[in-house]
Amino acid sequence: MAGIVTPLYGALLDSPAEKSSWHGTHVAGTIAAAGNNSRGVTGVAPGAKILPVRAMSFCGGYTSDIADSIVWAAGGVVTGVPVNPNPAKVINLSVAGASACSATYQNAINFAHNSGAAVVAAVGNSNKSAADFSPANCQNVIAVAASDRAGARTYYSNYGSNVDVTAPGGDMRTDPLSGILSTYNTGTTGKAEPAYAFVQGTSMAAPHVSGVAALLISAQGGSLAPATLEQQLKDSARPLPGGCTGGCGAGLVDAAAALIAYDGNPPVAPSPATKITDFNGDGKPDVLARDTAGALWLYPGNGSGGWLAARQIGSGWNVMTAIEAPGDFNGDGKADVIARDSKGALWLYPGNGSGGWLAARQIGSGWNVMSAIEAPGDFNGDGKADVIARDGNGVLWLYPGNGSGGWLAAKQIGWGWNVMTAIDGPGDFNGDGNADVLARNSSGGLLLYPGNGAGGWLAAKQIGWGWDVMTAIEGPGDFNGDGQMDVLARNASGNLFLYEGYGSNGFFRSYQVGSGWNIMNAIL
Repeated sequence: MAGIVTPLYGALLDSPAEKSSWHGTHVAGTIAAAGNNSRGVTGVAPGAKILPVRAMSFCGGYTSDIADSIVWAAGGVVTGVPVNPNPAKVINLSVAGASACSATYQNAINFAHNSGAAVVAAVGNSNKSAADFSPANCQNVIAVAASDRAGARTYYSNYGSNVDVTAPGGDMRTDPLSGILSTYNTGTTGKAEPAYAFVQGTSMAAPHVSGVAALLISAQGGSLAPATLEQQLKDSARPLPGGCTGGCGAGLVDAAAALIAYDGNPPVAPSPATKITDFNGDGKPDVLARDTAGALWLYPGNGSGGWLAARQIGSGWNVMTAIEAPGDFNGDGKADVIARDSKGALWLYPGNGSGGWLAARQIGSGWNVMSAIEAPGDFNGDGKADVIARDGNGVLWLYPGNGSGGWLAAKQIGWGWNVMTAIDGPGDFNGDGNADVLARNSSGGLLLYPGNGAGGWLAAKQIGWGWDVMTAIEGPGDFNGDGQMDVLARNASGNLFLYEGYGSNGFFRSYQVGSGWNIMNAIL
């Protein structure tokens, strides 16, 4: 969080030392934790500035203190305190209590609203009507409920007609790693070592919305009215994939959809090192699979490590002896597929961005000498998707894409790769901005070969053991939505597992995401 927090006048912090839950630190990290530093997490709006105002202690506080903090944060006058020189444009209230909206609350919120500051509030964690909990039940508030990993309303989240939108809040009942990971600290009554921790609650959901609000304000300008901002968040929200009982507002807040709709441009495209695997255009990585009858199926990811309904998108694909998803190979911004037929001809199947195809065309011949064809993303750092291939002698070749569905001159980038029983290109697995390669050796060891960004390698590192029990290994991109590249693997029983990537450290954890996948003879 260093470098993104604005100074705060000390009088508002004049209270005796108490044990800290680091609740505010966790909330602040979800909004604006620094990114691209290979540490911990990245906030929803990493370029935003945090204005911390401590209104409560570990043991609670007074409504009047919270109200004064809202007024001060919005640039108003609070007796005995200098005027805030940096009025906030978004005020996050990760606090809730069972009461009607008091006049004290409403007056403070109205001041902030009229001053141009959007007020975002958690609806509470009691699995009751949100209408009975303040300050989310006040007027001029964006009230936020919480969803779990499956995209359903969490068991604890309040609900009802006054909920505006929903955002991830976590559910740690059966898995402590299914909470929201954010910034933390190991200190008790004082700051100690920075850390990261999983926490759950609508307090964790609200800052996701505050972060998206900050992105929209950044895109459209500081004069964006709070009411307009609220409506944009609602209009761009999507249905909860896991459903909602009781009322979750307009749906799950969707940063990409909001920015596309109201910025006039989509968010900055990912680096080509981050291989595009979104085949249906919803902004989430997908998986393709061919069954034994030659049918090709699209398994859309739900963005949180699960699936939407599968559908068939092709037939007759059993004539292909190799199929690979290279990302955007022809430069039109959509995920494509390349496939080799039994005669060694290589074909490009351009994706249409909605789960279908444009006209296929041949882009190579003689590829039947290759025993493996993989696509790591932009391996040579020229901004275009590439392909790597291993020949019968174990030599590994880089075939640089030219950005329009063709090739630049191939070059040898390795030898002795015939000891590898599986090779996959997951994109930028270690988070350094360069495309990488994973390979399994005959002993079942899984090795990370980090690309150097120029078509060569950094030192390889083993990141897994016992992978010889897997009959298929594929990198679908960031399948669970945590910002790290993940891996899918199928065992001999047909069970499909998601291995959540943890950068150069390997994997965070794994869990089953499917069964019956042994009917598939290609997964990409």
